[in-house]
Amino acid sequence: MTINTLNPLYPNKDSNCASWGQLHGCAQDLLIANAAKEYKGLIVVVTPDSQSAYSIKDNVNFFLGADDKGIKNQQVHIFPDWETLPYDVFSPHEDLISDRLKTLSQLHTIKQGVLIVPVATLMQRLPPVDYVRANTLMFKQGDTLDIEVFRSQLQESGYRNVTQVMEHGEYSTRGSLIDLFPMGNDKPYRIDLLDDEIETIRSFNPEDQRTIEIINNIELLPAHEFPLNKPGIEKFRENYSTRIGGDLARSQIYDNVSSGNAPSGIEYYLPLFFDSTATLFDYFPEKTLIINTDSTKPSAETFSKLIDDRYEQRRHDIERPLLEPKDLFLSKEELFATVENYKRVDAHHFEQQVNSDNSEYSHNYPVHILPSLMIQGRSETPLVLFQQFLQQFNNELSSKSKGRILFTADSAGRRENLVGLLRDNRYTVDVVKDWQDFIDSDAEIALTVAPIEQGLWTEQDIGSFAIIPEASLFGQQKVQQKRYRQKPTRDADTIIRNLTDLTEGDPVVHEEHGVGRYQGMEMITAGGVEQEFI
Repeated sequence: MTINTLNPLYPNKDSNCASWGQLHGCAQDLLIANAAKEYKGLIVVVTPDSQSAYSIKDNVNFFLGADDKGIKNQQVHIFPDWETLPYDVFSPHEDLISDRLKTLSQLHTIKQGVLIVPVATLMQRLPPVDYVRANTLMFKQGDTLDIEVFRSQLQESGYRNVTQVMEHGEYSTRGSLIDLFPMGNDKPYRIDLLDDEIETIRSFNPEDQRTIEIINNIELLPAHEFPLNKPGIEKFRENYSTRIGGDLARSQIYDNVSSGNAPSGIEYYLPLFFDSTATLFDYFPEKTLIINTDSTKPSAETFSKLIDDRYEQRRHDIERPLLEPKDLFLSKEELFATVENYKRVDAHHFEQQVNSDNSEYSHNYPVHILPSLMIQGRSETPLVLFQQFLQQFNNELSSKSKGRILFTADSAGRRENLVGLLRDNRYTVDVVKDWQDFIDSDAEIALTVAPIEQGLWTEQDIGSFAIIPEASLFGQQKVQQKRYRQKPTRDADTIIRNLTDLTEGDPVVHEEHGVGRYQGMEMITAGGVEQEFI
């Protein structure tokens, strides 16, 4: 039973821009996945914030699956934000820097794939394109390695010498063994030398330090997005003197970098390490399609205002003078002008006006918002709303075949609960492995595990279908509460990934202290150092 899963419309030869409208629910993510299977180049999806970026990635991965007809999940990348506020005195976590450097090192090699980036992150200035490539080292079994020279290389690349390697950017040496957690890698490695030759390279578990498997080669990325070697420090000192100046003896930043250290918040002095900086646009391959999701322009304007406000608040600190916003970020005007140089798609949830002049590159998709399907727990027929929707769904189809429905559950356990509920109410339901399995099957009602939070239904001549997440039946709050109870440890996907996504007064949940409201940031002196705290 064939279904049409929505066909993406691309900019034509006469226009740089196409427009997708009426993308309710997860229709936008389904279109992005379908475009990724067809488009021979890099698709850059610009989102309003970090939270939506990770949600889109999960959904796109689900719709892509792992079939041999399209690209694989590992070719859907996120370029993560630093997760700090502009001009913050905190440095990003090493894992974020690792993901960013890995993505920057791979972008020029991507022939087909998806890069998802929050608009505020897209506005950041980055190290020059050749910095990552020039400072990447490759090692393989059998190579000659002078351990003292290698230690110096690691130090100059910003790696930290520790007694036990646990996190990205750390290394330790014990006799002929070198433990190393390279940036851009998921696991640390143990290099075993025989004299000055690499005898074996093995990955190991940082928790118990036990080796896992033999690796043929490793790629060593720099530990920072800036060079902390001798030439880098000299360039920093030179630029600091000419561009910032002032009393160098009173500058903590200048003193720390001069000593070869990377003080907290040094990332907001990145341009001083180079003659010139780049932006993420400079890393894109030649054939790049940009997809702007809803609210990216308002988010860019809000972030620009935040940058200016933070600069005005902090620029009078003599001990920590700041670079101007234009040195660290693209202005919103520069951002919008640069985006217009690319083939792009504007994706909207609302219905757009389409006339004869723009019909070739604008299209409203036949996607509808799901009606209320909440279970009526006290009714004799708890699925009465779903029953009414199913009747309407099938009656309104213009084709002779019935539409098809896919339910999604958050986990295997909740999937089994939902299967039982549907079968208890006399609905025949087939469990499918993934989206592709649903498409290939003939099931009229199917169920799978997927991260979908917002459903949809389409009305088409060929292959109408509906996607119904369990939240539509049980309510979003109940589903999330169940998820939290099942995961006593911290779930990275539920953490606020960017403080710029918060506004004062927003409700928040602290891991240990429970429910509260975000009241902004406050300067507090702790241990003799004044820093910013929530």
